[in-house]
Amino acid sequence: MERELVCISCALGCRLDVKIENGAVRSVTGNACKRGREYACQEAVRPVRVLTAVMKAQGLQKPFSVRTDKPVPKDMLLACARELQRYHPKPPIAMDDVIIENILGTGSDIVATSDLNG
Repeated sequence: MERELVCISCALGCRLDVKIENGAVRSVTGNACKRGREYACQEAVRPVRVLTAVMKAQGLQKPFSVRTDKPVPKDMLLACARELQRYHPKPPIAMDDVIIENILGTGSDIVATSDLNG
């Protein structure tokens, strides 16, 4: 199987051709740097993304922003976003506070990206 990707690791935006056999990357061409190969190997087999979202805190109308501290599998992004709706943490919340540990068993924590005073 072959996949064509555009690398997002740097500003060059190299067009990558990835050959996959038995669920593993066999070859990558078109990359101008080492990061392009690393990106292609990850993206072609098991793509991951950092989730950024907003949550509501107890007693406040204005939502606050959160993100995962590590990328989560791309196919779990929507499930993780739905999980955020179940939680309403109590303020005050400080930047980098862990709001949810190990969301849905992904190994990634949900952390606040700003301060929120109640």
